[in-house]
Amino acid sequence: YNLESKSVFEFKFKEAGMAQQRRSYNTKQRAAVLSCLTEQSRRFLSVDEVYDILRDGGASVGRTTVYRTLQTLVDEGVAAKVVTPGTGESRYRILETDGTDEGQLLCLDCGCALPLDCSMLKGFSEHVESHHGFVIDRSRTVLYGYCSACAARREGER
Repeated sequence: YNLESKSVFEFKFKEAGMAQQRRSYNTKQRAAVLSCLTEQSRRFLSVDEVYDILRDGGASVGRTTVYRTLQTLVDEGVAAKVVTPGTGESRYRILETDGTDEGQLLCLDCGCALPLDCSMLKGFSEHVESHHGFVIDRSRTVLYGYCSACAARREGER
């Protein structure tokens, strides 16, 4: 990971017009976590997966720092967090800045995230709002299941 280059974090905050003091907390460890999430943008990663990727890449970062950085990125709206059903494990993914994060399909085996760019989600959201008085935040909508490769592998194991 190139820790000397400008990070995604710095770019996103400049783009969002955030105060200069917020960017001053951009450490090498934070830049490494952001770089990892950016390079793995099609997957939701656990804290341990981010930690292992960074350590394997030669970054000097602690597991607690990875966890805190990921949680801060979620709080700032830079990353998304989902909780895996059954295990309760938190998984993280960088959010797109172009507004295309309207919903995700999350594979429970490999962790890949696929965009749910389907008009049905919008129609479903409108139905829920008009008939049930509940507004769905589509940017946080995640459907859990298995990608085609993992579903085929699971079927072959039966």
